Amino acid sequence: MVVGSAVTLILFDMAVNHGLSESYLDIVRQVIKHFLELPLEEKKKHYKQAGSPEGYGNDVTVDVSQVQDWCDRLSLQVLPKDQRKLQFWPENPSNFRETIDDYTMKIKSISAVIFEAMAKSLDLEENCFLKQFTEEHDVMLGRFILYPPCPTPDQVFGLKAHSDRSGITLLLQDPGVEGLQVFNGGKWYMVPVICDALFINLGDQMQG
Repeated sequence: MVVGSAVTLILFDMAVNHGLSESYLDIVRQVIKHFLELPLEEKKKHYKQAGSPEGYGNDVTVDVSQVQDWCDRLSLQVLPKDQRKLQFWPENPSNFRETIDDYTMKIKSISAVIFEAMAKSLDLEENCFLKQFTEEHDVMLGRFILYPPCPTPDQVFGLKAHSDRSGITLLLQDPGVEGLQVFNGGKWYMVPVICDALFINLGDQMQG
């Protein structure tokens, strides 16, 4: 796997040669897209419950001035396995659960390699980040998002500006579809789409 030094400099990077084939990643994308393109009545079976971050749907509106994201979204806690709330896990398509479970474990393994590489580059104990994020606190959330066409794209955000509260985020983009931006040094930069690369973002927990 190739992980550049930019991780320690500006808190984001790309992972390539990570061992996940193009055909495999296409299957992951397909099951997510299949669910998010189902009729609303089918997706409503997995609606978020009040006060829960998990399930299908956007953020709960608490104020008329609240900015909403223009997207279709499913949020799941994928690890630990014994804390999964399967009522939010679609069974349509039939291979959704199996595919996302397998993808979760592969992403967990890739995250471990990244944490080890980061520790080594900082001259720290090799497993210092692993202990913090994969052994003592083995929690992983998955967010699966579709950005449908918008009639007024100049007036909305697909996803409003935010920081990730996690330790690390690995993002699989759709090939040939730009839109992700990162903020650094007072400027926004468009993230290039590199075929089947995983975008790495270090979250708030990794910033001192």
